[in-house]
Amino acid sequence: MSEHTPKPWHLETHIPPGSADDNLVIMGDERELPLATLDPDDEEAEANGTLMAAAPDLFEAAEDFLEQFLTYIGDDDAELPDPTRLGEAIAKAKGAEA
Repeated sequence: MSEHTPKPWHLETHIPPGSADDNLVIMGDERELPLATLDPDDEEAEANGTLMAAAPDLFEAAEDFLEQFLTYIGDDDAELPDPTRLGEAIAKAKGAEA
């Protein structure tokens, strides 16, 4: 499997060339084309787009937390995992400002 587009991803309004209609798109900083396009008339589009844009942050934070947690339960001297990054990624997925 190949790697995903590097973060950050963000949700923005985009008017495609030759169109008068706005679209909601998920963009990555290193891409010229959208990662995904959402129908702005769908009442859940903005919430879905916000969740999709947070996906790389959620993945990275969950992966790091799991690694820390597994170290913690296997080593009596390990520090308790810090949930800060995971909480920040969840807040981003819910639409909080970074």
